[in-house]
Amino acid sequence: AELTAALPDYGVGHYLLGRHLWMRGEHERAIPYLERAASMGLPTWELRAENRRITGIARFRAGRLDGAAEAFESLARDDALPEGLRVGARDWLERCRWERGRGS
Repeated sequence: AELTAALPDYGVGHYLLGRHLWMRGEHERAIPYLERAASMGLPTWELRAENRRITGIARFRAGRLDGAAEAFESLARDDALPEGLRVGARDWLERCRWERGRGS
């Protein structure tokens, strides 16, 4: 939190705070930081991909299924990413579809 306050235009700071909240299970609180990190830009494809992945999971856990599906669809279609990330994204997409089917 101190880093985002000191350097509000530093995307990595927002990513780190969002990731910390995500790891603590505070998914709803993590989402704005992760989204801000994405909009500000992150320096490596690995960080950008991981940010997209955990943003999708945070949205899913917060019950934001449409936003989660959007994040996972983006990852699943990104041919520049390793196959493992794309397969994982497709798995999360199936979870989103299943939850929608349950009426969640």
